[in-house]
Amino acid sequence: MDYRLRQVIKMKFPNKQIRNTTSFKENNLEYIEMHKLLLENTFECIWLYDLAKKCFKYISPSIINLTGLTVEEAMKEKLENSLTPESLEKISRTIQKRLFRFLDGDRSQEVIWNIDELQRYCKAGTIKTIETSTKFILNENTNFVDILGVSRDITERKKIELNLKDEINEKNEVIKNMRKSEKRLSILMEKLIKKNNKLKNIAIKDKLTGLYNRYFFEENIVKKIEETDFSNIPLTLIIFDLDRFKNVNDIYGHYEGDRILKKVANTGIKLMSKYDTFTRWGGDEFVILVLQTDLDNVSILAEKLRCSIETTLNEDLGQVTLSLGIAERSDSESFKSWFKRADRALYQAKNNGGNCVVIG
Repeated sequence: MDYRLRQVIKMKFPNKQIRNTTSFKENNLEYIEMHKLLLENTFECIWLYDLAKKCFKYISPSIINLTGLTVEEAMKEKLENSLTPESLEKISRTIQKRLFRFLDGDRSQEVIWNIDELQRYCKAGTIKTIETSTKFILNENTNFVDILGVSRDITERKKIELNLKDEINEKNEVIKNMRKSEKRLSILMEKLIKKNNKLKNIAIKDKLTGLYNRYFFEENIVKKIEETDFSNIPLTLIIFDLDRFKNVNDIYGHYEGDRILKKVANTGIKLMSKYDTFTRWGGDEFVILVLQTDLDNVSILAEKLRCSIETTLNEDLGQVTLSLGIAERSDSESFKSWFKRADRALYQAKNNGGNCVVIG
């Protein structure tokens, strides 16, 4: 078996016994080829360095993504030409200390394994920050030491760390801990994800009521239609608005009008199932997308909502009522046609005097 491949397999599978015999080669060809494929296609750059001859014995093709150099160019490159003076001094000092202990028989984890952050020159004239994991391996041929290494580009991660230095003390503490362990890094990333989710909610939620907005509804309705077409699940629209709501705004002001809209939203949410989508369409108009419920039960839901608003939102403003239109989607019906049927049903409810439910 190729020597460098044996070393990588030992590194990845330390408990795996590898016998360099003809029988092993014949019976485990597929196993070897699989790891060759892994070695040649991994995103990180894997390399093997001969300390005795001070040259590379192997570099994986991913070096071109890391530095812009081809494998042939990288193999010819001297270690002292690839690193900044500071990084060269750092790695030389670290290796010398480990090597002294290793040759003296010390096989502790801190001697065999090490991780360094180094500044490396690239072909384009740039400098990248590289995280390099190294392992000392006793060369069976020279009885000296080879270094098996895995290098990855962490330049962008380091930029994020620097940019976050001006954040609050809690974030600064996370950054310090992030440098010490990948576990701390995951904590920081989790916080960033929460911020992204918050921004996403701002984009898809109505600020006043907390309901989904029209943008979210229109972005997701096609997907919902495709899902229900495939599974034959009933899909129904309820469109409703408040009767004579303009009078409320004109007489009592928009502050009271906003308070009523929020109450309508809160009342409706309590009646919805986890499968339903409750949307503020605009102004005092709302849309409910109801899944997995037949038309009769959707009618019951709409009637419950109508009654709840009629009986709980009358306080000092007089009676507040809703007009509701319902339409269940027919097979292969377009959203435009389906929405129009529900909208016509709403207008029919308004023409009937309001405070009622009409099925379209």
